[in-house]
Amino acid sequence: QDFWVTPFDVHETILDATLKRLTNERIGKSLLRPLTEDHGDCQTTPGIPRRYCSMVANPTHTGTGNDVSTRLKQCTFMPEPPSIQSFYADIAKDNRPMWPKCEKEEDAELEISEDQCLCATNEPRIERYWVPCNSPTFERISLELESKKDPLRMKTCRIDDTLKEESKYTMEININITRDQDVLDRLNRQRRYKLGRENKNVESSPNILFLEIDSVSQSASLRHMPKTLSLLKSHSIIMKKDGEGPHCPTGFCAASFNKTSVIGQNSIPNQLSALSGCTDQKLPGVDTYLRKPISDKTPLKAWCPRSDLETSPFLFNLVPELGYLTFFGEEFCFSKSPYVIQANLFKLNPPYGMNSLFCQLSKALKDQTNQAGAQLFGIEHDTSTNPQPCVDGRSRQQFAFEYIRGIWNTYPDTPKFAFLNSLAAHDYSVDLAYQSLGIEAYDEYLSDFLEEMLQRPDANNTIIVLRSDHGLQGGPSPIDFSTQVEHMYPFNNLIVPNTFRGSSWWIENLFSNQDKLVTGYDLYNTLRGILAPRLKDGGGPAKLNINGYNSGIPEWSYDLLAQKVPEDRTCEDAKIPVEFCPCMEERTDLMPHFYVGHAEKLSERQNITLKRNGEGKFEPLMVPGRKKQL
Repeated sequence: QDFWVTPFDVHETILDATLKRLTNERIGKSLLRPLTEDHGDCQTTPGIPRRYCSMVANPTHTGTGNDVSTRLKQCTFMPEPPSIQSFYADIAKDNRPMWPKCEKEEDAELEISEDQCLCATNEPRIERYWVPCNSPTFERISLELESKKDPLRMKTCRIDDTLKEESKYTMEININITRDQDVLDRLNRQRRYKLGRENKNVESSPNILFLEIDSVSQSASLRHMPKTLSLLKSHSIIMKKDGEGPHCPTGFCAASFNKTSVIGQNSIPNQLSALSGCTDQKLPGVDTYLRKPISDKTPLKAWCPRSDLETSPFLFNLVPELGYLTFFGEEFCFSKSPYVIQANLFKLNPPYGMNSLFCQLSKALKDQTNQAGAQLFGIEHDTSTNPQPCVDGRSRQQFAFEYIRGIWNTYPDTPKFAFLNSLAAHDYSVDLAYQSLGIEAYDEYLSDFLEEMLQRPDANNTIIVLRSDHGLQGGPSPIDFSTQVEHMYPFNNLIVPNTFRGSSWWIENLFSNQDKLVTGYDLYNTLRGILAPRLKDGGGPAKLNINGYNSGIPEWSYDLLAQKVPEDRTCEDAKIPVEFCPCMEERTDLMPHFYVGHAEKLSERQNITLKRNGEGKFEPLMVPGRKKQL
């Protein structure tokens, strides 16, 4: 059972069982008789071309004779079948649809009356509500917000076109980040208290810029993000010519983790692992606890490693205690949404965010298009075949960059932690020709923004996470096996200035880990290590007045800067559920099925009762891809 066999061996076995004919002149060996030692290694098994052995890594064992108990652990990623998206990506952009260019529109010929204009701000008391711009209510609130350094002003006006007998609406959005001393004083007090006597002897904390693009696989990035990949490649870690180890010639070390795996189907478990070290299910053999959710209406669950932390393990609850100024950005209104971890599983109260902006946009669109019964998180502003990304002369994807740029400019002397989840690639539409247009347009904005951030004076003190949570996982696309496989391999990169920690001892680890099996748990471990304050002049970790600060990190995870991930790491080691495991050695079935993990779930079905419908036919047992019915 533990040797390599081929169809030649099956043929020889049939001959042995039926005709009792054995010969050494044929390739195969009868499976009814002991196999020879050469069948213990793919490379030496007769009938298997060596080029196919490379597809299953190092399929050998180190034992002797028939001893296979010492077979090496390994992880060979499933080969990715060709994707139909590659066909569209090969077509010149001029010969296929494109997203519109965003430019400021001029409505000089149309008169706008202030009586037709509504205004909105970040103010929580009127969040998601627009009021007349010339009303006493808005004038009073505006005066109050000026003293509160509120960064957002929005204005929409109705324009009646009498010639066309229709109305259209303008939208103005102004984002102005001004220094809020009250916020700074609160963060500084918190930092001084948590660091105690060591506050003045601690290194400056690095900025963290965490950019996530929903639903982008490794292969999708190769097809649709050429400019961003070119930038990453220009800052690659390379081996020195003298062979003395890796280095970063440009001053920035860009690591691309080509063997990253998801740990769940959608954004929830994959964001949980990267931002909190938790997951959405209880892991076997691991000491975890079920956190009490913030919202009593959410169906979401968070199982977290047991710890002594006095706060939650969510990074946005930890970093303010270390004096970090925070920004949290989602490109939709997530208020009351059941599909996010913030405000459902963990508290979220950053000084800066985009939720008000997108809630106000959704509220305006809801009122203007008469979508009375819709929740704000479900308001759609366009379709794949009729994309409308532009608002006030710029793309919706550019608002986050405006916020981040403003925060970095306004608070140069304060450590910052910014998170953005972009929906540019979150297109699960039927027409595949339009599906990638969003991410291709975003590649332009993103690459320019990253280049800008890497040229800033504070770039040497900023670490950039650039990743996705998973590949495409909704709509009709997963019926294609290539999409199922790509789903498991998300885009994942880290850019670290080579002066980080005042030395380069960690570069070798980062370089080595690029080709290892890693997950969001490892990213969380890495960020916890980066965020931990350290003493100046190469000193060790600073002592913090935070109970259990060093706990709550998954014990099965690795710090990608401080540790080397083992070569023989498996999905079992990394706590990747088998239905999402990319390692061929650990899966029972590699056949194409409707959805990722479908075959693994089929083996668990028991006591199935077939029922006949009114036509005398058997009723369907399940709807393919519906997890509840597998």
